[in-house]
Amino acid sequence: MPETEAHKGLFYRLIELGIRPEMDFSARRSVRIINFIAMVGAGMSANFAVIELLLFLFDTGKIAVALWANIVLVVLLVVVPLLNIHKGNLFAGLYLMSVAYIQIIVFSLFSSSQLGVHFWLFLACAGSFLVFDKITNKQRSALVLVSIALFFAVEFACTQERAWYPLAPNILLFSRWLNLGILFLALVGIINIFRRQSQKAQLLLERELKKSEGLLLDVLPPSIASRLKSGERTIAELFSDVTVVFADIVGFTALAASLPPDKVVWLLDTIFSTFDEITHKYKLEKIKTIGDCYMAVGGLPEPMPDHAEAVARAALEMDYELSQISLLTGFMLDIRIGIHTGTVIAGVIGTKKITYDIWGDTVNVASRMESHGEAGKIHCSEEVFQQLRHVFTFEERGIIEVKGKGAMKTYFLGRQ
Repeated sequence: MPETEAHKGLFYRLIELGIRPEMDFSARRSVRIINFIAMVGAGMSANFAVIELLLFLFDTGKIAVALWANIVLVVLLVVVPLLNIHKGNLFAGLYLMSVAYIQIIVFSLFSSSQLGVHFWLFLACAGSFLVFDKITNKQRSALVLVSIALFFAVEFACTQERAWYPLAPNILLFSRWLNLGILFLALVGIINIFRRQSQKAQLLLERELKKSEGLLLDVLPPSIASRLKSGERTIAELFSDVTVVFADIVGFTALAASLPPDKVVWLLDTIFSTFDEITHKYKLEKIKTIGDCYMAVGGLPEPMPDHAEAVARAALEMDYELSQISLLTGFMLDIRIGIHTGTVIAGVIGTKKITYDIWGDTVNVASRMESHGEAGKIHCSEEVFQQLRHVFTFEERGIIEVKGKGAMKTYFLGRQ
């Protein structure tokens, strides 16, 4: 069950401040990291302020300055999420890094490098990768070099002898270990944010992959899709024994002219979705639709011994289902179907809108069977008749002149 805003904890909602719907994944991650580091830094400064407040009760002259410095830092850091909201994550990130540098230098000068505050510069190094998602490699490298240079400068220049307000060794030791502990927890927290984001990204990636694979399978046969995914670029095969069918909705162009566009699309979608179910039922491969004409083939890409019979039964069912759609919708719909058996070449073409198509004389003859046929009848070639004459009844049409082929003996498939 998805986690709603009401169920999210206060801390989670705070690190989400500044995230907008139009942000991409890396920008969202940057906002979360900036807010997280700011809150950890504010918490650390508030913690030191409390400690210094307690120490102030015993030493009024030296601790008061550090107390006010920590309070100022808390104020400076808590505005970071507001900057994320109003100024964007790049500005908020630069502001956060600047405050962090100032904080580290000031406190190191205050009580020496033994305080351990400069260890936070390691997080600043990581921050150049974590906080900024849209800067160049040169800019990122510059931030890393600045952080490293400041670390060594503090380590060797801010000695206890030069400290503005030297603290007792036990206080320095305690502060050093406290800084290291909080730094460790901060790094663990950042790693956890990355872990959560990586898990979300992985889930989104898997979801999109399944969606893209589903779309690929919608337009390509599974075996062809698998070959494309494996890296095969040119897919072309010769199939010597297949059956091609063309089914054209008679008079649909004239009907479409009298209907609004949404009604035309709805009606054609209803018809072709029904045809899709029929081709799936008989294990045929839908090739494409051309206007109001539907094209499919039996016997490829996987061989099928009874492809001619499967196509014939699918054609009979298309004819029947269209009559039912006509009765349900009130539109006078009829179909003209052509079938031919023979050899085709099948392959994948295109790089942007990939299609699996077939070519050859068999395709042309099947198309001619449809165009030279009659409404409400399934027009078959001699080759189809020879394969199915013992399975179906046929009506001999006789010799007809077929464009591009000459005289051909053809048949009408009888309804069962």
